[in-house]
Amino acid sequence: MASTTWTPLKKAILEAAIRQLARSGEASLRVDRIAREAGCSAALLYRHFESREGLLEAAMVERLRREAAAITKDLLRAVEQSRDTGDFVRMDVAISRETHGRHRARNRAIIAEVLAASRTRPALRKEFLQQQREVQRALAELVGAGQAKGIFRADVSAEAIAEFVRAYTFGRALMDADPDSVDRLEEWVRIVAIFVESLRPAPGGAPAQKRVRRETSAAPVKKAEVGPPRSRRVPKTR
Repeated sequence: MASTTWTPLKKAILEAAIRQLARSGEASLRVDRIAREAGCSAALLYRHFESREGLLEAAMVERLRREAAAITKDLLRAVEQSRDTGDFVRMDVAISRETHGRHRARNRAIIAEVLAASRTRPALRKEFLQQQREVQRALAELVGAGQAKGIFRADVSAEAIAEFVRAYTFGRALMDADPDSVDRLEEWVRIVAIFVESLRPAPGGAPAQKRVRRETSAAPVKKAEVGPPRSRRVPKTR
């Protein structure tokens, strides 16, 4: 990929590439058209991005980063504004209805497209993995903030919750791939609400839950015996 120095012209080229990707996809990306839209020559475009491949990879990752950042921002605002789990569930239902609807299918498809393209492009794969780590870190941090406020139970790993959220979001993208699939958006949103509700802390139960975790981790782990079971001596009968 190209250097990380972002001049106004380089930003304009990237924005033009992102718009073209959104309109017609990877196959139709044309360097001359992007250069014309950005107000420069193709030669100047190559000075900033080295190749069509470099420009394509930068545009794909940036689209993915923006989509993830928008969703994370909405969820963080919900955590900050919620007084309890019920508040967050109500806000998250609205967020899920917006982000998981069919009208956002194109946005959700970005991650699948970048994932597929990265299999044969080492530079893109590196950028994709870095972006996904950023998403995981941001989600885990907002879950941790919710745990500190008492919105989410604290006996479950914030990292694991973040991984699960990423997984069910990607699952929605898999359903989008089937043109004959039935749109069950409201049932989907209801299931998401049930999942989030399950993270509600038990009244007065957090200290006990933490104590159980400490006791469990401190207990010695017995190794499983390998081999046939030992024969037992059966008392003789007269």
